[in-house]
Amino acid sequence: MLWKLGLAVVALAWTALFLSGSGLLIGSDRDRIPGDGQDSLVCRYFVATSILEKTYWYAPNGFMGKAVCPRLIRI
Repeated sequence: MLWKLGLAVVALAWTALFLSGSGLLIGSDRDRIPGDGQDSLVCRYFVATSILEKTYWYAPNGFMGKAVCPRLIRI
């Protein structure tokens, strides 16, 4: 019985992401951009049909770039 409720919640969440065109953060890494020397923030999002990777400039204070990945994005 409990597994049916869990499955229904997962199906509802997937449908909401699919219809809204949003992505949910599933992971992030900090890398250095080759040749530029600037740190980058690589964010991975689940968008109901695939996994999207988005790269931002990294800045620890968030002034000239992002300090953390946004939890939700619109695609």
